[in-house]
Amino acid sequence: MSTVSNADVVDRIAIHSSGRLTLYIVVPLPWADEPDQSRQLLAKINAYHRWIVSGDCRNQYPAAQVGIDIVVACQDDPSKPAAEVLAAAAQGFKPMGVGVYFDNINHADGMSW
Repeated sequence: MSTVSNADVVDRIAIHSSGRLTLYIVVPLPWADEPDQSRQLLAKINAYHRWIVSGDCRNQYPAAQVGIDIVVACQDDPSKPAAEVLAAAAQGFKPMGVGVYFDNINHADGMSW
């Protein structure tokens, strides 16, 4: 399985019964305040952005016409630098109708940005 450290690959894709497409970013290790983690996350988000904007995402997954969400799935709450990256990404994707969410896999509920 791909993870946040490989910016060139979408980690996981799901198509929901509603027709929304969810692109996952998997963060397998606990967050730390290390700049590398935030840089990896930013690189991955930018790669997803390029794939969506290019139209390739919707060409490969016609269900994406209904809508797209990006979910960052991780073991714990993001560090402050990672949370800032996620908040900025959510603002950048919002005009495109793309949701950006954080999902702590150790809790039943995720968190929207």
